[in-house]
Amino acid sequence: RKNTNEDFFTHDLLLTFGINVNAIPQPSIVLMNFVHSKEHGGGVNWTTIWGICNSGIVAFSSLTVIIFCSCRIIREFLIPNVKYSDATRSLQLDIFRALLVQFFIPFIFCFLPYLAIIILPLTGSRFGETGNILANVASIFPALDACMVMFMIRQFRSMIVKWIRTL
Repeated sequence: RKNTNEDFFTHDLLLTFGINVNAIPQPSIVLMNFVHSKEHGGGVNWTTIWGICNSGIVAFSSLTVIIFCSCRIIREFLIPNVKYSDATRSLQLDIFRALLVQFFIPFIFCFLPYLAIIILPLTGSRFGETGNILANVASIFPALDACMVMFMIRQFRSMIVKWIRTL
């Protein structure tokens, strides 16, 4: 017997798109996103395809800029520079590391869970409560991001340690 709690879209898919997910063999849900049903004129759903392509272009462009700028910053840090004192250079390295952490934490805790939430149903597999866990993981990243930045910068970290010791 199927778990009816996981089938809350079955009725909508049947009425809106004409897809009976209870049919045997089970239909491919992936096509629903890329092909209009007969009631909606049939044919390719170009709006969805263009939306996916535009999102991919924006994501690829952003990652390209991030990688390019990171490589340039790292190259500047490797060149000995007499303009800055060791303390300033150390602070700049701490801030750069904090920026890297600010990129990776949302990527790991927000982007990847939401990507899984979107892609896993397209495969036809059911993941039940895992979707709730992924959504909860995505919701903790703002607090985790702020805490990690505070611990990445040496001056902030030492102030937090002093404050904890006074408690």
